[in-house]
Amino acid sequence: MTTQRRRLLLIDRRFQFSLIGILLAVQLVLLGGAIFVLWLFLDSEMGATLASAHATATSVRALLAPVLATIAGLNALVAIGATVAVVLIASHRIAGPLYRVRAALEAVEQGNLVPLTSIREHDQVGALATQLTATVHRLADDIGVAKQGLDAAAAACEAAGQGVPPALQAARERMGRYRVS
Repeated sequence: MTTQRRRLLLIDRRFQFSLIGILLAVQLVLLGGAIFVLWLFLDSEMGATLASAHATATSVRALLAPVLATIAGLNALVAIGATVAVVLIASHRIAGPLYRVRAALEAVEQGNLVPLTSIREHDQVGALATQLTATVHRLADDIGVAKQGLDAAAAACEAAGQGVPPALQAARERMGRYRVS
């Protein structure tokens, strides 16, 4: 089985970037809503308090706007960093085992029925890998028995002084493509 080394940071770029985009859009919408609600609350509270103190609300709003913008900017940076980290970690937890299952299926496609690599067993991907391993082992056993039967039939034909029939020879050649041990 030819092993291809997977990229450590970006396993499936399209999947990861779309997931990052969706999570960031949700976070930005929620952040904008929170800032809007905070602004409305502060505006109504400050307006009522400042009216009694004979100060204008516009000057306080002008003071609050940079503070809210700074808080929103810092919050957005932290949210972006956390989103990227979560997406990279989550996609590795999902895509890593799926990469190994895909590599095992490619090996089976090429005729290699040797036992597969181990994958964690405590989640759905592990259950999938366990089932795939059991299926490949069963195929390997069945193909091994079929090879032995074809070899025995070919040996019996040759022992009887007859040539090996073309269909039997073709079946032996096809079975010879598989590596079962």
